[in-house]
Amino acid sequence: MSSPIRSGRQSPPRDYLAEQLGTRFEFPAVDCQADICEIQAAGYENGNLNADIYNFQMIVNAMHQQPWWNALGFDEQTLSTTEKQGRPLFIVYITRK
Repeated sequence: MSSPIRSGRQSPPRDYLAEQLGTRFEFPAVDCQADICEIQAAGYENGNLNADIYNFQMIVNAMHQQPWWNALGFDEQTLSTTEKQGRPLFIVYITRK
């Protein structure tokens, strides 16, 4: 059984996303275990749906360039995106080597 590295609302990947995306998104769930992190994010209603999705994708794609990426042993990321009632919803999975 793997033990949590950091779980709850704080983790380097979550902190990076929050810093880059400002107040346009909320992060209702963050769960980082020994070999995987799951981050759920949601844009707010009445935002610019297409721009929010694009910006989120670009920020996630740049995560591997951050100093903590290699230091924490991350090697892959997967992003799922959907929309519900004009609100973008995301799930990011980041795995460790």
